[in-house]
Amino acid sequence: TRNYLREKLKDFGFGSGQESLLVTPLPLARPIQELMEGDKISDYVWVVRATRVVGLGNREVSERAWDLKKINGLYQKLLDVLPRLHKSTKLEDEWRNLFLAIFLEDPYLPQELLPEDWAGEECQKEAWRLGLPQILRLLLH
Repeated sequence: TRNYLREKLKDFGFGSGQESLLVTPLPLARPIQELMEGDKISDYVWVVRATRVVGLGNREVSERAWDLKKINGLYQKLLDVLPRLHKSTKLEDEWRNLFLAIFLEDPYLPQELLPEDWAGEECQKEAWRLGLPQILRLLLH
């Protein structure tokens, strides 16, 4: 039951700073309540709504809950190879595939919770320029 719930919450985009604690900045209380009631697991779960964690800033909580350094590094690598893309259709295809893989790992947090040098937004703009909106729409709906 615990592993099932953990995976469901991660599907919702929750991050984990500790194994038994999952967090999200999104207003998901109602969907989580429905999940708990539908799967009859409310006896095993506490849902706490908080605005901050004492001793940690919100950005620090997000850095602990999601591997933002890794995701940002991957976005940055994609941006670094952009100048070579125009020379090869194969490279464009690889770039799109890598972007989609990173896109699925990105928790899409509010700007104030992201590292100051976050490359995700610029990468997303390049993905749109390279024709990914159609694929992303299919993934999101």
